[in-house]
Amino acid sequence: MSFELLLEGLTDIPDIPDLSDVADVPDIADVEAPIDRSFCFDAGLKDSADPKAVDITQSRPDTVTESRSAGELKKVFSLFIRAHKLQLILIAVGLIMVVVYQILIHSGDAARSVYFYVIRPLHSALASLNDHTSLCVGEVIIAAAIIALIVYALLRLVDKIYPFRRMMIRFSQWFVLFPIRYKVKQKRNPIAELTGLHKMKRTQVIWSTCSALLTVIMLVSLVYGGFCMLWGFYYAAPGVSEIFGFDTDGVEHDDLVAVDRAFVNLANEYSALTARGEDGSDTAAVYSDARMEEWIEHADAGTFVFSDSSFAHSIALYDAVSLRYPGLSDKPHIPKKVHFSRIVSMLDFTGFFFPFTAEACINMDSPDSMRPATIAHELAHQRGIASEDEANFVGILASLEDGDPDYVYSASLMALIHLQNALYESGDIDTWQEIKDSYSPLVAADLRENNEYWSKYRKNPVNKVSTNTYDAFLKSYDQPLGRETYGACVDYLVCYFSIVENCDIFID
Repeated sequence: MSFELLLEGLTDIPDIPDLSDVADVPDIADVEAPIDRSFCFDAGLKDSADPKAVDITQSRPDTVTESRSAGELKKVFSLFIRAHKLQLILIAVGLIMVVVYQILIHSGDAARSVYFYVIRPLHSALASLNDHTSLCVGEVIIAAAIIALIVYALLRLVDKIYPFRRMMIRFSQWFVLFPIRYKVKQKRNPIAELTGLHKMKRTQVIWSTCSALLTVIMLVSLVYGGFCMLWGFYYAAPGVSEIFGFDTDGVEHDDLVAVDRAFVNLANEYSALTARGEDGSDTAAVYSDARMEEWIEHADAGTFVFSDSSFAHSIALYDAVSLRYPGLSDKPHIPKKVHFSRIVSMLDFTGFFFPFTAEACINMDSPDSMRPATIAHELAHQRGIASEDEANFVGILASLEDGDPDYVYSASLMALIHLQNALYESGDIDTWQEIKDSYSPLVAADLRENNEYWSKYRKNPVNKVSTNTYDAFLKSYDQPLGRETYGACVDYLVCYFSIVENCDIFID
């Protein structure tokens, strides 16, 4: 056919029919894909009369679909990796910290060197820096992190909803003085280009879910890795046995009963020396036993009140015990009051040591009678005592050595709770009941207030989740008893006060 005849034939081409409503029309991407062109070219070379010729109508859809699906998956996966480089790098950083900690903590001397020459100087500097403010910096950091996560989640949600998205754009245009303006960049949607519009929504849901999951993994790895580096090495520090020079080889039942009775006497004695009343202006010592019983029965003023002056005394709490046991020596630091203490109570904590700021944080909503003992416990952590049972023992001993009535009384209550629980679990119910009946009215009132307070939160689902999580956290640091180690301080109390010391020191 000549070129002139071809031009004449073009004028007779009929109108192209509208195929927009035909369901089986392939995507443009299908026609232009390299695999489609090569497939049609190869098939066109075959003789249609050949029985081995490829049937295009049967072979093409399956082959193309499988090839395109594999290619699309690889491209989406590669795109996801490139889009989340930062999260993946931070996950790797967190995992590296955990691995380094696990290697060093089992090497003995290396872990102790890291504690003495890296972690302790760092925490001393952080604590000294945070002493310049009465705010609990750790609480501020936690609150800021929670708010940031909530804002991030809301912005991601708003970004997915078109009307809200337009509203945020218009709001940012109006509020020009706002330092951080909400900007939306119009850019190509790579997911739509790779998968086609009919698969885009499903792929974006999977993308968003994986992105959120990756963010959670990143946060968990960084936080846990940070705890390993800033807190885990405390378990390589000298413990009670090394500082005090004695080991717990078991507890005799008679020694347990003797020490238990000694702490009951101590608690009864000092309960009459502590401030009472709503404002702490009343003192139990001015009342007779009958007056105290009436006071407790008909008013709430009979319970212990922990004053601000007693809280301020905590900075000198470890002075006396440090002179006797130099292993506890350290620069004194101020414990911090937690503002959102009710939330801390819901999580079943009376206080906590925050290793990222080296602060001893105190729950100010819990009963006053146990607050001085909590302060002593958290300050023990701050001075390098990692184990919970050892921190309880050191806090009790520091309070007794200090001699302040509020701290002595609170420490004796904490010791009494642990000793009585151990005596009850031993099966000697008669002796347990006898000692319980010997509580003074003020001791009984304070213990009853403490039990009633915590019973409000023990059935809370949040409390159960927090308890199980913290139990697993403690076990991950080679504390096989988990939260039960809080009761293991009984061995230290009984061994120390029945062997190292004499129980008569409690009694005038």
